[in-house]
Amino acid sequence: MITKTRYDCLTKIVRAVDEPLRELMSVKKDALKFCRSKDTNTELKQSCQHQQLGSLVSSLSGVGLLPFPSADEYRGSVAALAEKARAIKVLRFKLPGTPPHLDSHINCGINHREVIDKVMGEDAELTSEIAEQLKLRAQKSGASAPETFEDVKKEEGQATTSGTFLEDLRRDDVHFKQVTDDSVSELGVGGDIVKSEMKTEDVEA
Repeated sequence: MITKTRYDCLTKIVRAVDEPLRELMSVKKDALKFCRSKDTNTELKQSCQHQQLGSLVSSLSGVGLLPFPSADEYRGSVAALAEKARAIKVLRFKLPGTPPHLDSHINCGINHREVIDKVMGEDAELTSEIAEQLKLRAQKSGASAPETFEDVKKEEGQATTSGTFLEDLRRDDVHFKQVTDDSVSELGVGGDIVKSEMKTEDVEA
């Protein structure tokens, strides 16, 4: 699930920058869509997009993303790629001294930042099984709170088998135990009471 979520995010970020770059470099008429001025001719539209292309290439080179990596090739973090992609500046045609309300090119551009912000703001959808496993592990470690999983989004149609996960947790070695002043701590998990001896040597750094 983590791999799929990562790949989906990378694909959307790459698409937000790489596709406009390729279209701006093409000679197709459709490429003029990045100049949204309705009060200008084809020549000025081309001039607007030439500025966009030149600044985009220059900016990509400046942040070290030229050539722009594909989702399959990229090995860094999603957050790092998003940060670099957001830093890209795309200039567009503008007449000097034109106030914003008279600037017909004010909406021109590839709108990559809006797309990237939307991608990074999306919540990962967890299956019911994964959400339940995380909840049980949080309860067992003592790090859970009633409100922790209230906003967790889960995909529909997935059966929740908390009993299976609970048995798996009981069979697993305990890699984390909450340290308390008491030698014995009782922790409720899935409606049961689990008694765990708290020892300093049992807690991993």
